Amino acid sequence: MRLPFLPDLDEWLLQQVARSRLRIAELERAHPGLDRPQLAQRLIDEKKQVATGGGAVVGMFGLAAIPADLALVAWLQVQLAIELAVLHGVNLKARTGRAELLDVLGFRETDLASVLRAVPLVTGRVSAAFFRRLGWRTVGRAVPVLAAPITAFVNGRDIQRIGDEAMRRFGTFRRVPPARR
Repeated sequence: MRLPFLPDLDEWLLQQVARSRLRIAELERAHPGLDRPQLAQRLIDEKKQVATGGGAVVGMFGLAAIPADLALVAWLQVQLAIELAVLHGVNLKARTGRAELLDVLGFRETDLASVLRAVPLVTGRVSAAFFRRLGWRTVGRAVPVLAAPITAFVNGRDIQRIGDEAMRRFGTFRRVPPARR
C-alpha cells in the first residue's frame, strides 16, 4: 500500500544506507581498535544519549509534546536498526534484508498499514481514560515534574531494546559470501 504523504520508501532506505555507511566509517576511523560488537554498542549509546536528552526536554512540556517525543524515538530506532544492519553486512536492498529490518523493529511487511491506522485510536482512548480518572488540574501540575525523568529513562530503554534485538538478529548469523562466477 502506497501512502501519498510518504516518500518512496525504497529510495529513502537506500539514502539511509549510504548515510549509515559513512557514519560507520567515521566511527571506525575514530575508534580503530574496536570490534563489531563494541562499534554496535557505541552506536546504541549515541542514540540513547539523544533519546534520553530529548525525553527529558520533552517531558518538561507535558502532554503537548508527546507526539514530538514519539516521533524522535521512532526516528532514532529506525536509524539505529539501519546502522546496525549495515554494520553487520545485511543487504537492505534485497527483500529479505528489508524483512529482517522490519522484523527487528517489530513489524511484518503487512503490519505497517494497520499500525498507522491504529495509533490515533489507541492514543485517544488511553488519554481519555487517564484524564477521566485523574482530572485535568492534577495532571497539569504533576506531568512536567514526573514526566521528564520517566520519559528520559523510557526513551533510553526503548533504544537499548531495539539495539539489543538488532544485535541478536544481525550479529548471530554468519553471512554467506556471494558465489564467485
